[in-house]
Amino acid sequence: MAHAKRHARPGRLTRRFVVTACSVCVLGANTGCQSALERWDVDALITTIPVGGQARAVVPSVIGPAAIAAAGVKALQRRGYIVVRHHVTAGRIELLARAPVVPSRELLSRRVTIEARETSAGTTIEVSIAPLSDADEARAVLRHTLNLLKPASLAAGG
Repeated sequence: MAHAKRHARPGRLTRRFVVTACSVCVLGANTGCQSALERWDVDALITTIPVGGQARAVVPSVIGPAAIAAAGVKALQRRGYIVVRHHVTAGRIELLARAPVVPSRELLSRRVTIEARETSAGTTIEVSIAPLSDADEARAVLRHTLNLLKPASLAAGG
């Protein structure tokens, strides 16, 4: 019986440690993210998901879907892609672009999808690459898009 009590205490300590560590991580992530938004630190805003070839960022909801779509189209075109689908609604955008290829290789041509949707935390922008995932290219497209969305006050150095 005493043996069982000895094992119960470390469990409580472990739970307290995990809860404390998670609270510190969440609070630290929120303050870090907030300052990244204030400085518009594009690299700090982007999260990369290497396995799926995706990059994601959360920006303030005051940046509307039309502005995100325009920046996404411009970023894709500057990187040599051809936009083939452009769908914008009040709370969501979807852009699909293809790399220019010869028709015989169209099946394997790179496709880039930019999606944005409003959430409670802000507007989440996701970039994915298919059919062969490429997290570096997804991050580059998202970085270019975010740089085009940079608030004018920060772009001017203020």
